Amino acid sequence: GAIFVAAGYNHMLSLTKLSASGSIIWTAEHEYFSVIAGIGIGPDGRVMVAGQGRYPGTYYDYFAFGSFYPSDEDQGFIYWDAHYGGVEGGHVNAIGAGMDAEGNMYVGGTATGLDQVQDFAMCAVNSSGLQIAGGEYTTGAEWSYTYDFVVAPDGRSYLCGEGMEYSSASSILVCFDNSGGISWTQSIGDGEGRYHGFDVELTTSGVAFLTHHDVLDPYQSIYDITFYNPAGDFLREIETSGNWNQLDTGMLCIDPSNNAYVVASEQADERSITAAKYDVNGN
Repeated sequence: GAIFVAAGYNHMLSLTKLSASGSIIWTAEHEYFSVIAGIGIGPDGRVMVAGQGRYPGTYYDYFAFGSFYPSDEDQGFIYWDAHYGGVEGGHVNAIGAGMDAEGNMYVGGTATGLDQVQDFAMCAVNSSGLQIAGGEYTTGAEWSYTYDFVVAPDGRSYLCGEGMEYSSASSILVCFDNSGGISWTQSIGDGEGRYHGFDVELTTSGVAFLTHHDVLDPYQSIYDITFYNPAGDFLREIETSGNWNQLDTGMLCIDPSNNAYVVASEQADERSITAAKYDVNGN
């Protein structure tokens, strides 16, 4: 019944164990973590954390992993830590993390190299901290941004975001296999206008991809929820229109019956939060 909370600050990891009632049992601190992307309990019962960290005295980040003892006697003592990726003058930005059914830990985000080219990137380690997967996907756009990353029980991972040019952007969804190879990609956008890939969620039949774009005359924002099977085949789409105003960002949730829930922040004169639910038929 314990709860573990991981937070990053000043290039440090703060790991806290809480009781089921919320009382602090212990807190431990560790170096070389700056952003926490996810936390999980490994098959050995230890707490695994993934995110990004920075080498002391440098200006480049790497994907960071750590395994910690959970007992009250050890109080978060580190079992192992590991880091992968990152180059001098480059940067890794971790956006999300997750664990597969075998207890392997994955992290995904954006990697920027010395040439300042931004790629979608992921990395995975086993319960011993050894790298088992690593992959990158180049969008070919001027700028690339990642917004969400999820891991399926079989080790497939899905990373979504956008590839942006000066006057347009396309929503992009990438599926990596459990070795880091690219299984398939999907791109939404016609090159005219801005399409943003905000969220990806697992479903009982694959994944759901939440994208957003604006249309004119009359001006309105549109959310599309597109469903794919694990092989990347199109299943169905839900298009929303007229319910949103100048969207800022959005999040998606899928329940066991595959109903879709969208929560969005709007940039209207008075900022507000709007929520909507859609059934499997898009109603």
